[in-house]
Amino acid sequence: MAKDRSFAAKTAKTGQNIALVKICPVCNSPVQAVKYIEQYKNEATGTIRFKDKMVGVCKCNEKDLIG
Repeated sequence: MAKDRSFAAKTAKTGQNIALVKICPVCNSPVQAVKYIEQYKNEATGTIRFKDKMVGVCKCNEKDLIG
C-alpha cells in the first residue's frame, strides 16, 4: 500500500534540509557545489584528457575558479 501524500507535504519535508547548507567561515557566504572540469595532457599518448571534480565555491575563491 502506497503512502498518500500531497505535493505540499512533500515540499514541506524537503524544506527541512535547508539547514544543511554549508557556510564559509572566512566570508560568511553560502558554499555552492560546482563541477570543475580540468584539462591535462596525457604523457603516454600525447592527447588531451579531462578530469572533473566537485568543488565548493564561495565569495573567497569564486574569482580563482570561475574567472
